[in-house]
Amino acid sequence: MPVEAMKQNGVKPVVTTEVLPKAEVPVAKEIPTKKPITRLNQAMVTAWRLGLGRMMNRFPRQTGRILVLTTVGRKTGMDRRVPLTYAPLGGCVYVVAESAQCDWFQNLEVHPGCEVWLPEGYWEARAVPITDHRERLLRIREVLHNSGFAAERMAHIDPATITDEELREKSMDYRVVRIDLERRLRGATGPDDLVWLWPMIGLGFVAGLSLWKLATRPGHRHD
Repeated sequence: MPVEAMKQNGVKPVVTTEVLPKAEVPVAKEIPTKKPITRLNQAMVTAWRLGLGRMMNRFPRQTGRILVLTTVGRKTGMDRRVPLTYAPLGGCVYVVAESAQCDWFQNLEVHPGCEVWLPEGYWEARAVPITDHRERLLRIREVLHNSGFAAERMAHIDPATITDEELREKSMDYRVVRIDLERRLRGATGPDDLVWLWPMIGLGFVAGLSLWKLATRPGHRHD
């Protein structure tokens, strides 16, 4: 009944102060960006493809010994590449995963066949997990020794001074993998497959420098 009609009929209108709930407005979720370490890994793989792998391994005490491991994605079946620090031993290399949740480690559990890029060439290989406690600890220390500044700055471990007991405690979640180098590979699909870009990069640099000099030359008119 309208308020005026209620007053004429002697009916006192009831005024409510109840606040109706506001309609929920959907909030757009923030799309997570790639982690900085992922972008760094991609940049390092690209550097290898540009033929810079040997240069990256020229100062192992500072920058570490770095290889590129190619695994087969356990879900996609596609090649996945990741740079890792390593310790060489005879016809194999050792690498360490921070945990069993690392993508490349999980890929190797499903598909142990892999490919390894090393400064001296690239190989078809097979991964074997190391479970013996003594060997595991020894290989972790060797890989950390070959990690350059990353061991102390990222893992907060000094492999030269840490005791076995401390290392065992800090590396409980680590996974050690031996990668057996089975067959040396050759061809255009290896670590130097983008070296053909260097002449184009050089020409682009020279052209840009020439244009800059022309634009900044004294007396050049900007009409």
